[in-house]
Amino acid sequence: MLKLLVVFGGQSSEHDISCISAGNVLENVDTGKYEVTRVGISKNGEWFEFKGSNKSVKSNEWLNEKENLEEIKDIIGLIKNHDIAFPVLHGKNGEDGTIQGLFELCGIKYVGCGVLASSVGMDKEYTKVLAALKSVPIVPYQVFSRGQDVVVDKSIVGDYPLIIKPCNAGSSYGITKVSNQDELMKAVELAFLYDQKLLIEKFIPAREIECAVLGNTELIISEPGEILSANELYDFDAKYNNQKSRAEIPAKLGNEQIDKIKAYVEKVFRGINGRGLSRVDFFISKEDGEIYFNEVNTLPGFTDISMYPKMMEYSGIAYGELIDRLIELACM
Repeated sequence: MLKLLVVFGGQSSEHDISCISAGNVLENVDTGKYEVTRVGISKNGEWFEFKGSNKSVKSNEWLNEKENLEEIKDIIGLIKNHDIAFPVLHGKNGEDGTIQGLFELCGIKYVGCGVLASSVGMDKEYTKVLAALKSVPIVPYQVFSRGQDVVVDKSIVGDYPLIIKPCNAGSSYGITKVSNQDELMKAVELAFLYDQKLLIEKFIPAREIECAVLGNTELIISEPGEILSANELYDFDAKYNNQKSRAEIPAKLGNEQIDKIKAYVEKVFRGINGRGLSRVDFFISKEDGEIYFNEVNTLPGFTDISMYPKMMEYSGIAYGELIDRLIELACM
């Protein structure tokens, strides 16, 4: 029986979302095929083996169950004692190539994208650069680092309104639509709370379309789904708190649009040297129907509302089978 290490939690702003995702993964993994070790990382960076219930992982109560926690002192030894790792981690230190590098150093196979794809995929600037090089249309943007004067170049991004977002943050944290200079500076402060770098993008009234990809060399690309946000922006509140937000799978698109989106998905995924899984997101302009690449998520959510498993389920791959396939892909 293969020894599977499932890692969840972490120090990113997406710690809680990671726990929900991990709870779902643990509920669906085949324990007849895998000997599962559950390892949680606290927000302070402490590693614990958790021996309680999957329900406690999902509810993020696991750290309160002291009797079910064993602090891990020899992290590398723990990792090397397993055959495969499944990092159910989102954002900083989990999806940016950091923990993937640790697995590489330990010589252990792991689910999902490698170091390069993870680090490039996490950084919205570099995914845009790469998408443009692959002839995938992108929204005009500027990038600023902390300490720089943030000056809007209207010849690049146009006039207000504009979108401000951190370059490296997930779950739509720190994203603001601004209509004037005062709002811009407040949004800049907010974005810099989440990252050292921010993007200013031209605002395009658009439909939000997502597409799932599964595979290493041979790819399964799902039918696109559409996010119908309860808020104007699909921010953290709209995603996780507002019950009026919903998804439509498949999205109501023409065959030509679907074919174009799927072609763009493959270009982006292969362009970052993707492996295992990713979710690739797009905008479709409500004004002229043009398709623009938005971002790639190399370790998408596995929560109850997450689009990735839902789109794969629509493609005929049920949750349990999806987990199995991801582990099998990691072994290739």
